[in-house]
Order: sequence, then C-alpha cells, then structure tokens
Amino acid sequence: MIKKPDIKIGIITIYYRNFNYGGLLQSYALTEFLNQQDGFQAEQISYSPPPRKKSFYENWDLIKGFSVTSLFEKLGIKLDVLARTILKPDISNKFVKRKQLCNDFRSKISHSAETAEKDLKALNDNYDVFISGSDQVWNPNTFRSPYFLDFAADNKKKIAFAASMGVNDLSVRQRKLLLPLIKRFDFISVREKKAKELLEKYIPDIKVDAVSDPALLLDSSDWNKIARSLIQDQKYIYAYFLGERQKNIRLAAKTARMLNLPIAAVPYIYRRYNGFDHRFGDITLYDAGPCEFLGLIKDAELILTDSFHAAVFSVIYKKPFFVYDRDRESDTNSMNSRLIDFLDDLGLAGRRISNKNQLTKEKIAEAIDYKKVYSILEAKRKDTMEFLLKALDSTPEVLKERE
Repeated sequence: MIKKPDIKIGIITIYYRNFNYGGLLQSYALTEFLNQQDGFQAEQISYSPPPRKKSFYENWDLIKGFSVTSLFEKLGIKLDVLARTILKPDISNKFVKRKQLCNDFRSKISHSAETAEKDLKALNDNYDVFISGSDQVWNPNTFRSPYFLDFAADNKKKIAFAASMGVNDLSVRQRKLLLPLIKRFDFISVREKKAKELLEKYIPDIKVDAVSDPALLLDSSDWNKIARSLIQDQKYIYAYFLGERQKNIRLAAKTARMLNLPIAAVPYIYRRYNGFDHRFGDITLYDAGPCEFLGLIKDAELILTDSFHAAVFSVIYKKPFFVYDRDRESDTNSMNSRLIDFLDDLGLAGRRISNKNQLTKEKIAEAIDYKKVYSILEAKRKDTMEFLLKALDSTPEVLKERE
C-alpha cells in the first residue's frame, strides 16, 4: 500500500524575532504536537513584519479603550521609563545571554526561511494548509493582515487555532477591517469566551469554537524534556509580571515577607530599564530563556503573576499560584479576559487577586484540588485536539457543509 504524502502545514503566529516566553512556548507546542501525529508536517512561518506606525484612528481606538485613570497610569509609566533611560547607564549588555537563549530556542522549532510580507503569497506553493494562531494574532490594536491569512489562496484550507483578540469589544472601524478577513476562514477557534461572543455577535452565521491554548496540547512530561532549572536546593517564590502596575509588585513583595521566602524575578521583561523592576526580587535572573522560564515555574514554591502563560504552566506543573489583574477590568482594552476565562473554566476563580486584602496566609495555604482541575482540563484538551485534527483531516465535502 502506497503511503499518502504528509499534509504540509504552515503556521503563522508571533514567532519570528519574538522574545516573549509564552509566545515562543506556544509556538513550540503547536508545531511539536502536529509533528507527533501521523500524516502531518508542520512548521512555523518565519514572517518578518515590516516596521509600522499606528494611524490616528488606531491610536484613537486604543486610547478610548482605557479609562482616564488607566491612561494617566500608562502615561506615568512612559515618563518614568524615559527619565530612567536618560538618567541610568545602558543596561542592554545584560540581555545578550537572554536574547541568545530565545534565539537558540526558536531555532529548534521547525520553521521556514525568513519571509518578508511581500513574499508570503509564494508560500501557497509550499503548504496545503495554513493555520493562524495561537497568541494575540487577532488583536486589533496590533493589526497585521498576514495573521488573518490574507495571502492564502482561496483554494487553501485556512484554520484559526486558539486565536486571541485581547479586547472586550471592537469599534466600527475595527469590525470593517477584521470581519471580512475572518469570514474567509474554513475553521475558526478562539482562546477566550469574549472573542467567541464578539465574533458570534458580529458574524452570526459562522461557527466559532473555543479551545485551549496550544501549551496544553503537551503535558508535563513533554515540557520536562526542555525545562531547565536555574535555582537548586533553595525554596523561592517566582514573581513574573508582564504588566507595569506598581501595586502588583508591592503585593508580591508583601507576600514574600509574609512567607519568609525570597523572590526570584526576571527583571526588565521588555529589555529596557524601568522603575518597576528596580530593587525588586531577591534573586534576579538576567540569563533566562523559555526553557529556564519553565524550570523556574516547575521548581517554585509559589508563583505570583499577571501572565496568562505563567498561569497555564503553573497548572501544567500542578503548582500553587495566584494571578493579579494586569489592567483595570472596566477598560475595553483590558488584557485580563483570557486569564479570567482560563481560571473560571478550571474552577480556579479563587486564585485571582483583584484587591490588596485578598491574599492572606490562610488564602495562600489553601491547596488547589488538582485532581478536580485535571478532570476538567483533560476534557478541554480532548475537545481542543478533536477540533484541530478534524479541521486538518476534513474533506472538501465537510468544508462545503460548513459554508
């Protein structure tokens, strides 16, 4: 019997030249999972986005999505960063190893040659199927049309997998921009309930599935193969914050004093000096890439974070953790929804810290019932796998039925 040729899959996400741990790890997870299956040959498209400036309308959509209080907070942060950049010496040399670790990790993921935006259409000759996702590929505030597969030919299967929008609503301008592109997809799945609600509201005649993040396609034994420990023979709290809310830093420090444990932190996440990381953390780790990020979660006594993927890997490793809000919940552009959905879906809403009075010694001592959590998680993982594999294996007849 002659074996059918593998289906060639091109994945486009925020992968190339990305130094975000979660973004790189989810890229690895989806590519690794697909290549573990029979009949598929998947790789990341090394899409190199051109530099761009936001238009007036894009900036206006972004600004009006935040409350006056939030805007003043963000303005204060920008001014603080600017002042400290001017007053403090260059610290870029501290990030050389971190950048190299990210580059090394990215190179281990199956990927294409670097591809400029003008050359993306030529990829129709290379792939049978295109996947957009995961991560915030559909965030209208960082819109790039290739993440909506505008370059894919009409006869190519187009799948959105765990695409994230990262907003609580879409403006009229954003709807006109995004929705016609989304309608071209054959299969659509998103990561947040809010994204599913928005698409079903504005495009009621399409089917939208809610699925789990690609990181959950792999289990702890898969991740252990690449996790690397940085701190050994010492108990610690891992504090990992992507947002720049001073309150969260203060609360993490307060928790560390309460438990008499040192804080391990990766300073200057955005590879720039800022006041939020100044003198924060008892163990500061500049030389940490995606594998070290996993190791820090795996070995920690407690994780405190506002990061979606830090929460995801805390669950994968069955660790105690608490999540802080990154933005004010009233903001249209709040980044909190994906974390809230993740916690709610797994019955972990109590791990969210939204005000300073919630985290006490008694609260910290409450154990997570991971047996219950994993019974929910396994069902969601199964649904996610079934969506993906069904979409990839679908015949032209199935696609026609969905039209």
